[in-house]
Amino acid sequence: MRYTRFAAAALVMLGVSRLPALAQQSNAGTELTAAAFLERVRAPFGQRAWGRFAGRVTHVRNNETKRVGLELAVVFGVDDLRARLLLNASNLYEMHLRHENGRLPQVELTLPENEAPEERLFDLGITAQDITFSFIYWELRAELPRDDVRRHVCRVMDLEHPGKGQRARVWFSAEHYFPLRVQWLGADTDEVVRELDVTSFKKHPDGLWFMKSLKLQGPDWKTMVRFEDAELHPVTGDALPEDTTLPPGE
Repeated sequence: MRYTRFAAAALVMLGVSRLPALAQQSNAGTELTAAAFLERVRAPFGQRAWGRFAGRVTHVRNNETKRVGLELAVVFGVDDLRARLLLNASNLYEMHLRHENGRLPQVELTLPENEAPEERLFDLGITAQDITFSFIYWELRAELPRDDVRRHVCRVMDLEHPGKGQRARVWFSAEHYFPLRVQWLGADTDEVVRELDVTSFKKHPDGLWFMKSLKLQGPDWKTMVRFEDAELHPVTGDALPEDTTLPPGE
């Protein structure tokens, strides 16, 4: 198999992210300094959980629409995460994140040996940054005035990749310490070249939260990711099922 490594934390795998951390939080995030707030955003998961999800990716480009089914299995450890994503029962992607003391986490993404060309992940408008959320580790350039995204109070921060000049403007929920909107900007302008928007959350009966849908878009394309079925549980003891890769409900 082919491997791609990203020297940054993976907080998301196509819409399932930091599930334990999305439990109800206080509004203390509005009082922290920008540096302290980002430190909280970048913290490890802190709780064991597992989930299985099923849904669909809809990609629109040049007046053509492509719909791809997806199945996702995620296992959260205290300081690591494992995920398996299957597109149209043909292309399997695997990801492993490891947090290390005092160091940036490492992410290993395993691509299929023989990707079916009709359902390739990165042909659907999805990039490595969407999977890893690596931009949250970029350097803080400036904090902008607070803003609301879908009735969530957000801290808005301009971040810049050290060395590459890439920029991202990120709307972080002050309550949940989580990005709700990201705009990638031109190197020397505030022109938006690409955008990610979390469009809905859902609370699972066990009290954990997950992203039910998100939208990605560029100048001439749009991608919607929506989960139609979900199974999500905290882990106590050895409570993992025998096979966490099964679709929800099985």
